[in-house]
This record gives sequence, structure tokens and C-alpha cells, in this order.
Amino acid sequence: MSKALNSKLNGNDIKISLTLRQNGGYKLWVTSQKPNQVGEYNLKASSFILRKTDVLDFFNSRRDSKGYLYQDHCFSGYKGQPITITLVSPNFDAFLQLLNPAKQLVEENDDELEGNQDSSLAVNLPDDGEYCIRVRAARRQGRGWYVLKVL
Repeated sequence: MSKALNSKLNGNDIKISLTLRQNGGYKLWVTSQKPNQVGEYNLKASSFILRKTDVLDFFNSRRDSKGYLYQDHCFSGYKGQPITITLVSPNFDAFLQLLNPAKQLVEENDDELEGNQDSSLAVNLPDDGEYCIRVRAARRQGRGWYVLKVL
């Protein structure tokens, strides 16, 4: 089971990714680099809800009514659940849409930051049920590989 650990140390964000056994207990030791160093330490662990590496192309993608290639990746969610979606591609300008259980648009994002071709969303899910993330390119000719993550 993949886990992403996010923490702060001396005001700096620290991210650690590791793989854990699905069964059993875990212990985490936090130590300082020097004697007598003390301070607050916050730790948050979360599992990927969905992680997918795929290729947007003519062979394994569909076309919408406007001619854009797309793929849908679905997951189960619950009302009020906070999620973060990231879509990264070195090959195309990534565009993502979050669809609710009725397949209606909840939110969408084209560019994570100005001048950046990756996309991300942070939302609290409005209902219980199966949500889908629609992955597509911002331009009709866009295609290539991508990584989609939902935390």
C-alpha cells in the first residue's frame, strides 16, 4: 500500500513516499539531528485513492463531441471527503474534469499555475457515490502519456 507522508520540520514542508505492508502495525521514530533539539512535529499519512499512469492516444481513448481525446478513471467517494487530484504530462497541456455520480461536472482545471501545463484540483466531494475524473488535453491534437493521482 503506497503512503504519502507530509510533515513540517522547522517550518519546512517535508514529503516522504513509501510502500507499507497492508497488514500489521507500524511505528515511526522521530529524532533530532543534534542533542536537546525540541519542537512541534506534525505528521499526516494518506493513501492514494487512485494512481494511474496511462497514454492518451487514438488506440485506448475516446473522443468527445468536440473531437478531444479523453479517458475516464473512476473511484468511490463519500460526501464531504476532501480530495486532491493531480494530472501531470510532459507530452500535452493537461486538462481534468471531476464528474459526480450523475456524470455532471463538479469542477475542472486546465493549468495548475500560469505557464504550467499540469492540472490539479482540491475539492470536498458533494455526495456519496462513484466519481470519475476525465483526463484530456487542452488542445485537440494533444496526446501522450500522463500520471493521474488522487489523494
